Amino acid sequence: MLLLLIATVLTIITLNLMQYYFFGFEKYFFEGMLLNLISEVIVLIATVFILERLIKKHHIRMTKQEESKKYLTNLSSKHDSLAAKLEQAYIHYVTKDPAEFYPDDERRKRSKRLVEVVDDLDSFITDDFLRREYNVIIVNPYYPTQAQNVSMEYERFFITQFRNKILEYTEAFTRRYMVLIPEEILISIFLIEDTLNDPIFAVPSDHGLKIDISTADLDIEHMKTKLKIIGEEIINIKEYNL
Repeated sequence: MLLLLIATVLTIITLNLMQYYFFGFEKYFFEGMLLNLISEVIVLIATVFILERLIKKHHIRMTKQEESKKYLTNLSSKHDSLAAKLEQAYIHYVTKDPAEFYPDDERRKRSKRLVEVVDDLDSFITDDFLRREYNVIIVNPYYPTQAQNVSMEYERFFITQFRNKILEYTEAFTRRYMVLIPEEILISIFLIEDTLNDPIFAVPSDHGLKIDISTADLDIEHMKTKLKIIGEEIINIKEYNL
């Protein structure tokens, strides 16, 4: 583009000099030539700038499309598995009840339950959020068809069923497939991980303390803000392959 600009300017100057050579000197010749040259250069610079931006945007768009196609061609099922695990952990943490079981992945992908939970955090994050226990289904590892419902307090659930699981899922996924993961997915994953490090998610055992967290004062608005971020990024990941 720079070479084109230089070549055009030289052409304009050459044409004006040829005019001078064949038709002689006039008082207003150089003034006219200068004004004409300036206007032509301004128009040309603006045109080159616009073209460069259009070409750059087109290149970025095509690169992202190729990146996305390659990613989903090779890792579509792995991506959906990650999205399902994050969705289930999030819904369980917020609502206190296990996420609905879907007999097939397509039905889960069409479900709007995650969006409904993210949009209705006011109903779940209340003053007693740290006191209300979780309903957890424990499957017998030796007999997978046998399971029982148990109650679990906030801190234990948060560590074992929410934070640690989400970090385990995301870290394993990025470690194994980093070279193929599109930028949009990486941004969502990193934002989820960073948000989980917010002080609102700190628990006493993180600092080696044994304190009943159920009596702590919860900053409800801050908690909802951070959960909103996590939920929206999980939605972004889920909808990437719809």
